[in-house]
Amino acid sequence: MRAVTGAFFLKILFIVLGVGIVLLYTLYQSRSLIEGPQIVILSPRDGSSVAERVVEVRGNTSRVARIFFNDSPIFVDDKGNFKELFALSKGYNIVKVSATDKFGRVKEKTLRLILNSDI
Repeated sequence: MRAVTGAFFLKILFIVLGVGIVLLYTLYQSRSLIEGPQIVILSPRDGSSVAERVVEVRGNTSRVARIFFNDSPIFVDDKGNFKELFALSKGYNIVKVSATDKFGRVKEKTLRLILNSDI
């Protein structure tokens, strides 16, 4: 039997480290496949009480193939930003933003707003 030398041990160590680095980099780059779509509603804040009858809902998306605002398709710019006007009813209102990625995974955000106006 052959004795394990320091040079042989270093070769094996570098190969294992190289394969490990490649695997970690591959996992990092495939995170969009793993995480699915992302939706961030920037304004207004969930649970807000507003005095204006019409509000502008603004947000940002990533890894999205289709996006819907209360089940109606909307468009995003090249950076994933969207903004939509929404007419509130007096009292409690619910706005739903949902997105689907190219693999069919769905993410949904719900925004609850209260209109405090005598209009």
